[in-house]
Amino acid sequence: MAKATAEQLKIINKFAKEPLTEENALVHGFRMIGTRLIEDRYLKIDKSLLDVYLQDVKNGDVVQIADHSMGGIKSLFKITLPFGRFFDGELTEEGGETHLDGYMYMKANQKTYVEPLTTDDIDEQLDAGTLHDSSVGIAWDISECSICGNDIRDYQNCPHYPGQTYKVKGTDYLCYIIAKPAAQNSKAYMAENSLVGVGAYPDAGHLAREGLAEKPKYRKVNDMLELKLIPQEEPVFCLFSANHTEILTRSDYKPDAAKLHSLYHKMYTEGLPDGMSMRQLTQRHTEAVEKLIMHQDHYLEDALDGNLPGHLKAKSLRKEDHKMDALIAEIFSKANIDPAQIDKANEQGFVMKDGAQWFIVNTILEPIADKKETDEKLAKAEAKIAELEPLAKDGEAFRKEVIEAAIADGVRAQGNDFSAETWKNTFATMTIQAIRDIGKTFKAQAEAEIPAGRKTVPGNLNKQPFTRLPDEAYGIK
Repeated sequence: MAKATAEQLKIINKFAKEPLTEENALVHGFRMIGTRLIEDRYLKIDKSLLDVYLQDVKNGDVVQIADHSMGGIKSLFKITLPFGRFFDGELTEEGGETHLDGYMYMKANQKTYVEPLTTDDIDEQLDAGTLHDSSVGIAWDISECSICGNDIRDYQNCPHYPGQTYKVKGTDYLCYIIAKPAAQNSKAYMAENSLVGVGAYPDAGHLAREGLAEKPKYRKVNDMLELKLIPQEEPVFCLFSANHTEILTRSDYKPDAAKLHSLYHKMYTEGLPDGMSMRQLTQRHTEAVEKLIMHQDHYLEDALDGNLPGHLKAKSLRKEDHKMDALIAEIFSKANIDPAQIDKANEQGFVMKDGAQWFIVNTILEPIADKKETDEKLAKAEAKIAELEPLAKDGEAFRKEVIEAAIADGVRAQGNDFSAETWKNTFATMTIQAIRDIGKTFKAQAEAEIPAGRKTVPGNLNKQPFTRLPDEAYGIK
């Protein structure tokens, strides 16, 4: 029986509601966690995080349970109650690493939820060494990349993935996560220590003598890769077990589709994370695009997009469209125009929703109407005109292309019944987006009525052949 010493009892009885004695206080020490790299999890605990966990241990905030069953999914059909509590600990330097050793007490001869074991049974098995391995449930704030030093979840500044090897100045380095607490308002803590069949931390286990309030519910993250998708402000909770590491987060977050889309394209161009196949990447990318198309536009970029199903390609836009959209946005920005306030376009420029006419060129001159304006202001206005004129011409050319494309789709859809001139006059008073929307309607109608094998361009019969590219043209060879 692992009895408590007199010094230990003084500390234990600060937590016990009813004072314990040498006869009924059972004490065991555990090596809980340390700074040694957990190689198959690509995770390293920083010394600064051990300082936080040590304080949790000394404060009596860490409980003893079994197999991480904290009253959540794992213990859906049973009640989980701790049968021990940690009351003291220390940091130990050994083998060039720092380890957290904690000391737990139990009251003798008490039933536990690990039926039919009592605390005496657990005490005897720990003494005998048949129960040895332990594992912890911990939370941290910062998941620092070992390669670049940025948070692994800052996907814009950190292109690395845990488990991958990267060459830096001619030397190969393994990417792993360095778990740290935040400098201020840290949410890092240690919740529990579990008795398990096989522990995750290489040095974790029961120490021979010689040598809680309700816990929050968590959402499981599928793998270490998805750690990049958890918002940086969210603390990460981790349960170590024999076969894998479960990454959990408190929030019921939903990964942003645009962020996922960007991340998957980086994987395609810069290399897949360890353990992921191209087939898995393609499947995840397809799911992200489906969500993206529901709320905003999706632009086809590279061969990864070429693997999308046909119905998603049909709803996607070409990258050239994206460039033209950006050009139009630049025109509006330079001219200080709010596109949302435009009612329609005409030959002079735009008619705003309040009825005002905005002239593409002349409006720039209106503030200079007074003949007494200085030459300096006139020169500025002329410079502004010179800056906007090329953009305005590009915009007019783009508008013409959009109208011609919509007319062509209308001819394909309705044949000789389509009144091209009438529609051309109608389009002249409409916004570019409205024209594109109508063009999409014509295109959908044409595709529904005309077989995909058609080889000529409507309105261009007997002139130039047109070959329809199959979806496979976008695929990976």
